[in-house]
Amino acid sequence: MNGNTLTILAAAEYPLHRDLALRLKRGDKDAAAQAADILLGLLPEGPLTLVPVPSHTGRPTYMLHVAQILAQRRGTASTAVFPYLRTRPHASRHDAKHGGADPRTLTAPTTFLPGDRCLLRLRERARRSTLILLDDIADTGATLREASKATGTAVAAVLAATGRIYLTEESPEKKAPAEDPEMGLFIESLIKTIATRSLNTTTR
Repeated sequence: MNGNTLTILAAAEYPLHRDLALRLKRGDKDAAAQAADILLGLLPEGPLTLVPVPSHTGRPTYMLHVAQILAQRRGTASTAVFPYLRTRPHASRHDAKHGGADPRTLTAPTTFLPGDRCLLRLRERARRSTLILLDDIADTGATLREASKATGTAVAAVLAATGRIYLTEESPEKKAPAEDPEMGLFIESLIKTIATRSLNTTTR
């Protein structure tokens, strides 16, 4: 994998985990534990540093909780959490939709700011571990692309991806990855459905 490639590991297509994602955004602790169970099956072996993507507040919130649960389950000796990624506060797509706005008109945050000292710390961790961006949904992939550029992270794990992003259940070698010349990144999206686990993702 080269430095210009962002590989997005998605547990399923969006409809399957839609309700779970909504519960997660509302701060449901059971949903956070459930999300961690799902994402655990996507993570590679070896030492990892988990980088939760900020919510619309500009700071990692619900995905930070998921990352902390993942670190506990994998073992804190082999898994660290980097909670310092920041961006400008912005309207969420969910709130915009229920407020009458067209969520398709919203743009992803264009600047992610880990902070100079924190970024040096993250680069040091990258020498000893694999950096993994964590988010709930990959829609267009724009947010993950920007976060990848800011942190140098080449892999993202998400609960679900929508049809707006390049998706395939086949090996990425069988199809050319989607290219975004403006971002200078290639996106290879892999669907890894965890068929061996029975996880309730319905709203309680």
